[in-house]
Amino acid sequence: MSASWVLETPVRVGGEDCPRCLDSALHGLRTSPGVSAVERDSQGRILVRYDPDRVTREELQRIVGAAPEGMEHRVVPVRGMDCPDCAATIEAVLNRTPGIRFASLNYAAQRIFLEYDSSQITLPGIERVIRRLGYRVPDREDPAGERLFDLQHLEVRLVLVCGLLLALGGGAWVTLEPVARSPFLLWTAAALVGVWTPARRAWGALRAGQVDMNCLMVLAVFGALALGETAEAATVVFLFSFGEMLEGFAARRSHRAVELLLEQRPEVARVEREGVLLETPARDVAVGEVVSIRPGELIPLDGRVIQGRSTVDQASMTGESIPVEKGPGEEVLAGTLNQGGALKVEVRAPYEASTLARVLQVVEQAQMRKGDQQRFVDAFAARYTPAVVLGAILVAALGPLLSGGAFSDWIYRALVLLVIACPCALVISTPVAVVSALTGALRQGILIKGGVYLERLARARVFALDKTGTLTRGSLQVVSLHPLGGLSSEELLALAAAAEAHSEHPLGLAVVRHALGKGVQFEAPEEFQARPGQGTWARLEGATLEVGRPELFADLLEPATRQQIEVFRDQGKTVVVVVREAEVVGLVAFADAPRSEAAAALEELRSLGQRLVLVTGDHPRAAASLASRLGIQEVHAGLMPEGKLALLQRLEAEGLPVVMVGDGINDTPALAAATVGISLGAAGSAVALETADISLMGDDLRGLPAALRLARRARSVILENIVFALGLKAVFLGLALTGNAGMWMAIAADTGASLLVTLNGLRLVGARKRAGTEPVHDHDHESGSAHEAEENHGCSCGGH
Repeated sequence: MSASWVLETPVRVGGEDCPRCLDSALHGLRTSPGVSAVERDSQGRILVRYDPDRVTREELQRIVGAAPEGMEHRVVPVRGMDCPDCAATIEAVLNRTPGIRFASLNYAAQRIFLEYDSSQITLPGIERVIRRLGYRVPDREDPAGERLFDLQHLEVRLVLVCGLLLALGGGAWVTLEPVARSPFLLWTAAALVGVWTPARRAWGALRAGQVDMNCLMVLAVFGALALGETAEAATVVFLFSFGEMLEGFAARRSHRAVELLLEQRPEVARVEREGVLLETPARDVAVGEVVSIRPGELIPLDGRVIQGRSTVDQASMTGESIPVEKGPGEEVLAGTLNQGGALKVEVRAPYEASTLARVLQVVEQAQMRKGDQQRFVDAFAARYTPAVVLGAILVAALGPLLSGGAFSDWIYRALVLLVIACPCALVISTPVAVVSALTGALRQGILIKGGVYLERLARARVFALDKTGTLTRGSLQVVSLHPLGGLSSEELLALAAAAEAHSEHPLGLAVVRHALGKGVQFEAPEEFQARPGQGTWARLEGATLEVGRPELFADLLEPATRQQIEVFRDQGKTVVVVVREAEVVGLVAFADAPRSEAAAALEELRSLGQRLVLVTGDHPRAAASLASRLGIQEVHAGLMPEGKLALLQRLEAEGLPVVMVGDGINDTPALAAATVGISLGAAGSAVALETADISLMGDDLRGLPAALRLARRARSVILENIVFALGLKAVFLGLALTGNAGMWMAIAADTGASLLVTLNGLRLVGARKRAGTEPVHDHDHESGSAHEAEENHGCSCGGH
């Protein structure tokens, strides 16, 4: 018998979890002997199901450990980074700063994740370190960050002055006598003004023991001035600074969808308190309070409508293009737009635990995770720049000795190589494309938790799909009750509802819903345990109750009962057995229907070359019936959780990357074991949002082929960017060594390449909305014909 207990997560990040510490804790728990399942709820708690005969609660607590006293975690925005080298310098300096345990900066997202000991260094102290390097740490709300020419910042003004002086120098060259000194003075001034910002950052990098592209650029500019090439020095520094400013702006645009989500986060709510309507900060509203929402206003908190009817635009959360009707008893989400009428909503989750807050947290964490391609590019760039700098030194020193020619000519070629040594286009090629793809996915209601999962999805060959709540609507209905042992149908239903009173499984929810709908009274059990893949166990008034699959109680079933189970299954129904004190007291049969868009979504996956596999704990006949209707050729039914794991491992052992698709409730082990785990309905389920690598915020299965197409497109864009950046570098290396490339040509090519790979990546932000986002109406959703009730069936029975 397994036990259950709830462990409070020991690491908190201003109300949010630290991704590194949490990942480490979850990995330690999931790999511990005796642990059968690890899940998180909407309050940030970790629910661990374990075998007390193999591991104790105290041992599990030691695995997780306690957060070191004073350890803090923050995600901080950084501005003024106009190249990936800037980000690498900041990251390296912070990781060597006493008191900072870990720092990871994502250039495309313009965010840095910090883990630090507040007893050694404070957040303002970290911000001072960043500012000393020449960068800005704005407030979290930074609307100016989206403007290209923000004149309040010195570096922007310097670039514009540099460009003006460069233009005046060109004009003077054309209009004045060639011997006049004015053009050269203007170009020198332009170079000195333009080099100020790179020089300041280069000095900060050198003080920290780093040699970045700012150092190379300063050396190239002053070298050109020393050779008398004032026009070239001014042109190079202007193109460099202006191009970097454009790149930084474009990179911030890739983050725009997340900024829009922040804008969808209302800070104020109108709350009814003692009969008076008060405006109060949304974060101060307690669970259970009632908020009033007028037409045209954003909904401030997750809740349930208790009065009024309206249409709600959920596009920002689920990607649905058509507003959804909402009335009493229906759930609404923070950040969605109330369009039609006034609503009164009972708050169901605090501000920090709203769906919108969790999505923002997951997105922020996703942008901190680097994929394999990005790590490869970073490693290559780290070796490329020193190699080219060494080559430039050798060219300057050995060129005149080996090939003859003027020493100044070879110095100039070496300066051109220094400019070419800047790896901006290469380093930015991957992160901008990844962040753009994550942003484009978010606009479609697809939440991808990092570039690594985007890469894995692009390689997928097999889609393994759960049945209930995934391929079916998940709105299971009790359609038949078969009491035994002299019980009435009402008594059987009351016992089953009591056993399932605390269950989150679709079957358990259906039983409780049916009992409430029939007005059948039932008691909550004194004890309750959910048994993954088996069912539920409860103790009611001293008697044990069990509900589960017929196969689990084979020794208790009479021949007549077995025959009735087969009758139900022949009708396509899912059956569970109710047992009291080791005696079978009845059968409960359920029916469900496939999602209306399921067939179209699966057909599109097939057209994309995917092998489709139905993976379910349901009876083979029920599974085969659904598979036949949806065109799935491969069916694996009657699987316990360990059976699903074994199947996924076998497929992956054959070299087939597997995507597991489930509802995130009873599929956690399979989702974790697959190459990529995808959950549905994350906008309404904290569990679904937490358990998978990719979450569809809505319930539309057409998000699966949309996500696959986007992942493949992102892979193509990344490869295009890498090949283009490397190819251009190779060409200009050859031109520089043969004396056929000038400094301005090299910097123009480098800046142009950086802009092109950035713009190419930004195409993913505007990824086409998936076809058919309009809702497909499920007719006869609740009742349907008697024939449909018997033909549309079944649950995956992962927990029953």
